[in-house]
Amino acid sequence: TVSVLNCIFSDAMAYRGGKGAPPGRSAGRPTGRAEGPQRQSDYLVPMLPFIHKDRMIQEHKARNPHRRYFNDRITNVYADWADEEASALDRIHEYVTIDLAGNESVVQEPREAPEGDVVNVRLFLAQGISKPTGPATAGSQKCKHVMRRLDVVGAQLIDGGKSLVTYGGLLPRGDDASLIVGLVELVKAQSGLDLSAVVQWTKLGRIVYDGAPETVFLFPHLWGMGDLALKALVKQTEETYEEEEEVPVEPEADATMAEEEETAAENGKEKADTEGEAAAAEGAAEEADKTAEKAAPPPATKKVMVTKTRTKEEKVMIPTQLCMATLHEYTLSSNTNVNTIDLCTALDFFDEWVKYSFCTRMAQFLVVKNEEAKTKLEEYAKKQQEASEQRKVLQEETAALRSAKDEKIAALMADWEGDDVGKTDEDKKEAQVERNATLKQIESETREAIRALGTVQDPEHPGSGLPSRGARGAGQERVQEDYDLFQYFDRPAGLAHTNHLLPRDWLAQLLLCLDKDRTYGECIELVTVASVTLSKPLNYNTLTLSEKKEVEEKEVEEKVVEEKEEQNGEENGEDGVEAADVDMPEEATPEPTATAEDTEDAPMEE
Repeated sequence: TVSVLNCIFSDAMAYRGGKGAPPGRSAGRPTGRAEGPQRQSDYLVPMLPFIHKDRMIQEHKARNPHRRYFNDRITNVYADWADEEASALDRIHEYVTIDLAGNESVVQEPREAPEGDVVNVRLFLAQGISKPTGPATAGSQKCKHVMRRLDVVGAQLIDGGKSLVTYGGLLPRGDDASLIVGLVELVKAQSGLDLSAVVQWTKLGRIVYDGAPETVFLFPHLWGMGDLALKALVKQTEETYEEEEEVPVEPEADATMAEEEETAAENGKEKADTEGEAAAAEGAAEEADKTAEKAAPPPATKKVMVTKTRTKEEKVMIPTQLCMATLHEYTLSSNTNVNTIDLCTALDFFDEWVKYSFCTRMAQFLVVKNEEAKTKLEEYAKKQQEASEQRKVLQEETAALRSAKDEKIAALMADWEGDDVGKTDEDKKEAQVERNATLKQIESETREAIRALGTVQDPEHPGSGLPSRGARGAGQERVQEDYDLFQYFDRPAGLAHTNHLLPRDWLAQLLLCLDKDRTYGECIELVTVASVTLSKPLNYNTLTLSEKKEVEEKEVEEKVVEEKEEQNGEENGEDGVEAADVDMPEEATPEPTATAEDTEDAPMEE
């Protein structure tokens, strides 16, 4: 198996950029910041079945030729997502909002590293696919690539530099439930995000290393969780520092002056008491206090160095949002952080899982489109048969009218020939004018009769059952989710805007990777959609157009009209009977000029 995969991988690498590049793809050296030769054409990547869990490193390389570098200590990888159903990602278009711009932070707590048999458990956090910002109408050819609308959340590890990592860490080896519980605690401690309410988890994949702990990636299904928030992780440290401060100093002269002022105030009070002038003593005491305050100099100070302690916060991990295209094109090397390489490997797992889910939904979509196209072709054949029968009847009726005309003209000609016997040339000429008018009238009557029979119109051929390029208009709308199913596999250089075209034979081979009981001929029939030529590329922008919205709006308008009619009927009388037709007592009979509204409150017995 390894030898076969090696040959396939080598042939694919040698074939890239050659003369056999698909139409619309330039040959030669790829340009842009894309990594690996696959950017020239993903159509040349060897296709392998999606449902294959246990993989050796050679198969892992063959499945991900866009990666130039792989960790040289990897021995095996396990795509555990293959145990999930394809429908597990049906809600991927429900975008989950995660706030990353908050000012709050989480303090890093000291944690003892587990001993013994440990596993490096990591979180793979995906928000889902957001809606395109531009219009999604049929006339809009540009649409932001779906891989640039699928957001993934990681973290920047600040440790002498900046490395892209995910949340998690080492945990004792155990079953999936214990690993999930341990990861929830780690994530909450590192980012403040509480994932204990997540109902469904998926083991995305495992990476086995030689001489290093195994890495396990877990994927939480966040759909239905509401708005979430991630906080930065900070590390607090205590540090001492010296600061200059002013300290007050009291001189001895100030103390002596204060004592003299207090003695004078006491003597003045005693003298006032003896003389009976209490009011004057109190005034003297107040004046003495004011004089003391004015005479007191400001307190003396001196500068000294004081040792203090403060808490310093340093950011360790900062939450970061990245689109899937950025990680898909991320350049890896031997200098890249090991956790960053693991994150890119986890993204490759997730990418393949999305491919499997979208390919399954694409097959279901094509089955429906083929059934619709076949139904339209059957209706066309039936209408064509009816038109053929109508045309045959019309031809018979037309022939009968023409035959009757010929017989009538022949009878007239015979009569006229008998009448011409014995007539002169002048008489014959005069009679011929009248006869020509009669023949012209007969011809005119016959043409009118044939025209009255009508014509038979040929039914319009539905083609592939899809709207043509010229038929696009404001009434048609792109079904974005169906469009994304196809655009996900259309990956031009830089993952920019696409031309909406995919090779049909390549799509047929892609459907074979679903590992279903479907033959290659059946796959060809699916992608050709009503017997379209296989060599003609499939325009998925046209394929995903729909007029369903217009039909729904029309149904809503008809329903509103019906409700208004019912309301008018109720106002005019019960069960559609007008108030004027109802027998009413004489005392409640309205005046001739009264309306139905004037008689609403009148008693009605019958």
